[in-house]
Amino acid sequence: MQLFCLSQQITAPFLHLGAILVMTILAWPVALHFFRMRNKVMQVLILTPYLCVLLFLLFIPLGMHSPCIRNNGTLGPKPDLIGHRGAPMKKPFFGMPTLSKNDQKWAMDQKIFKFIDFLKLAEEKKKYVIFDVYRPPKYHPYRNTYIQRLLEVLQNESGITPNLVLWLHNPGRHYVLDKAPGFQQTAGNEESIGDLQSKNIVKLNLDYRKLASIDIR
Repeated sequence: MQLFCLSQQITAPFLHLGAILVMTILAWPVALHFFRMRNKVMQVLILTPYLCVLLFLLFIPLGMHSPCIRNNGTLGPKPDLIGHRGAPMKKPFFGMPTLSKNDQKWAMDQKIFKFIDFLKLAEEKKKYVIFDVYRPPKYHPYRNTYIQRLLEVLQNESGITPNLVLWLHNPGRHYVLDKAPGFQQTAGNEESIGDLQSKNIVKLNLDYRKLASIDIR
């Protein structure tokens, strides 16, 4: 019954527009029969029901409650769609011209950013950071404490604003929620609304190629 009522609320505006269209189409034959009738009683019997239905359709929107009709002040914020990692189906290095000697030297002099350097740059530019986290291999000193170590770098060593961190890693999420409530919890897969709420998920990181338009909405 609840599903039926909800479906009626959603379809009500469209049914209303359809009814107005039908009444508009009927206006000509009703007017034609009205003027052809010589009997006043028959004229009243033809025109009165038509006008009553028309007035009903005119005022019915005042009592219509539909999730499709919302005031601007009651609408939630629209989601931010952020593209990152480029286009995975493109291979930018194939067909590129050969680097000059100066470019080769410049490239060889480049250093690989440390994670903390990456975080400091993000803080300086006030940019969001999102990253994959993998458990270290066997016998690694941080194999069982890698999340704690990662939080130490993020919170104590990098100086990055917590709101700029999009936490994507799912294992230990509740621990991170407790220790770093300022991080923006981000899901890397499609989950139910209940799961998103229980994990305090505020952002989704999904492959657009695997999403239908209805999922994006």
